[in-house]
Amino acid sequence: RDNTEKSTTDAQSEQKHHECNNSTESPPSPVKKANNDTLLKKAQLRERGLQLKRKRSHSERLHLPFTLKRVLVDEWEAITKCGVVHDLPSSVTVRQALNRYLESKLVLLRKGDSKAAKGITTTKTDERLTKQSTPNSEMEQDWIRMVDGIALFFDQALPVHLLFPQERCQYDFLRRKIMTQSKILVATVDACNKAKEVDASGNGVASATATAVDTESTVTATTTETPNSTDQSKTLPQIIIPERMSDLYGCEHLLRLFVRLPAVIATSDIPEAEARRIFSKLGDLVRFLQKYQSELFTSSFRRPFETEIRRGNKKSSV
Repeated sequence: RDNTEKSTTDAQSEQKHHECNNSTESPPSPVKKANNDTLLKKAQLRERGLQLKRKRSHSERLHLPFTLKRVLVDEWEAITKCGVVHDLPSSVTVRQALNRYLESKLVLLRKGDSKAAKGITTTKTDERLTKQSTPNSEMEQDWIRMVDGIALFFDQALPVHLLFPQERCQYDFLRRKIMTQSKILVATVDACNKAKEVDASGNGVASATATAVDTESTVTATTTETPNSTDQSKTLPQIIIPERMSDLYGCEHLLRLFVRLPAVIATSDIPEAEARRIFSKLGDLVRFLQKYQSELFTSSFRRPFETEIRRGNKKSSV
């Protein structure tokens, strides 16, 4: 009997111990789960707030002066309300403005070299500056990379972010002409190469030369369009169209890039120190554009050609 009572007591204690273990492994209570969700939402809101704060701080770093903002407003009113587009290529393109800015920076750097050559710099600080500003130095290469990077980013961002809807047909028309021009130029080069490879007998050279002449005439024909059906005598200039958009569009579109750039950098993974360095150089470029505004912002406007409108409407209807 004693053994039976002892085994019953052991079984009851073991059952209580098992129940205690089960209670510790049970899922969290609804209150605890709600607290975890609240903490997660707070963390997400805090992260979003930090991102917005970072975006605002970046936008404040790149400040456009009032005179350049006025350029953007006047351009917007002309394109959206008057129905005109920029006359391309611009008289001063983005690439030309960037090259002029780069040249001004390199001149300042190389002035230190000339002073050092004349023996003017004697202090340790001047000697250190002279070492950094020698021709082909790292500082010069840094400015060159910066300018090339802006031009490349402009080429990529223009069709996606920098065009008004009223300018889309003009851009598509230019892209088609550039593609056609590239194909014809490749055919012309091939024809000239074949002309060099054939024997010196008359017919082979004559036929290859005739092919090259025909392709060159086709290039001229494709770069010539009739802008207005009422005036058939006026045609577009017979030029070779540059392939890069930075060689076609003017500084007004570069300002549009500067307006959007802070938001792009804020959403990227660029370190804070690198972002400060980028905005410092971009601010210097903005001051350069403001200083020479009368010389760099010289774009003219025109009515869209009928070929641009007709192709644009045909594409939208499809």
